[in-house]
Amino acid sequence: MRFFLSLLLFIGIASNIIAQTEADSLSRQAELRANMLTPSDSIQTQDSVLIVAESDYPNPKKAALLGLAIPGAGHVYNKRGVWWKLPATLGALGGAIYAIDFNGKNLRLLQDAYCAKLVNSNIRDPLVNPCDPLSNSTLDQQATFDFLVESSSYTATSLRSLRDRYDRQYQLSWIGLVIGHLVLNGAWSFVDAHLNGFDLNDDLSIHIQPHIRTNQTIAPSSINVAMTVTF
Repeated sequence: MRFFLSLLLFIGIASNIIAQTEADSLSRQAELRANMLTPSDSIQTQDSVLIVAESDYPNPKKAALLGLAIPGAGHVYNKRGVWWKLPATLGALGGAIYAIDFNGKNLRLLQDAYCAKLVNSNIRDPLVNPCDPLSNSTLDQQATFDFLVESSSYTATSLRSLRDRYDRQYQLSWIGLVIGHLVLNGAWSFVDAHLNGFDLNDDLSIHIQPHIRTNQTIAPSSINVAMTVTF
C-alpha cells in the first residue's frame, strides 16, 4: 500500500513538472522553428505573419518526464521499438515489485517466528517485552509459522539470521525498483528521444578533397597545398 501511495504522489509531482515546463518548451521550439522556416511554411498577411511549424517531436525532456510519471509512457511517446521496449520495461519493474512482495512477506514471517521463539524459550518475557501482533502474512502462512516456532531445527539465532537476510534482500529490491524505474523509463526515454533524429544513413563516409591555391600576399610565387576533409 505504501508503494502505491508513493507512486501516486510521484505521478502527481511529475505531472505538475510537465505542466510547468511544457509551455516554456513549446515557446522555445516555436522560436527555433521560426528561424528555420521556408517561404512556403509561412502565410503572409497584411498586418501579421501566420507561422505554421511543427513542434520539436520527440522532445527528450518530455519523454523522460512522461516515462517517470507513467512507466512505459516515454517509449510510447518516442514511438521507437515500443513492441519490445514496453514489455521489457514493465517486466523488469514487475519483477522488482514481485521481489519486494516476496521478501517482505518472508521478512515479516521470520520476524514473528523469531519473537515467538524467544517467548517459547523463556528468553523474552511477553508481559515485559511483548511481541507485535501477528502480521497478515503470518496468518496466511500459519502452518509455516507453527513449523518454524515448534521445530528444534530452527533456533532463535538461525531465525534471526534468516530474518536479517530477507531484510537486506527487501531493501535491495526497493533500491532495484527505484534505479530500474529511473534508468528504464527516465534515462532510456531521454536518450532514445535524442537519438530519434540521429542520421543513420549508410553514406556517412569521409570525403577528402585536395586543394591548391596561391598565396599572393606573403610570396607571389609560392603555391600552397591543402587537404579538405568533410565528415
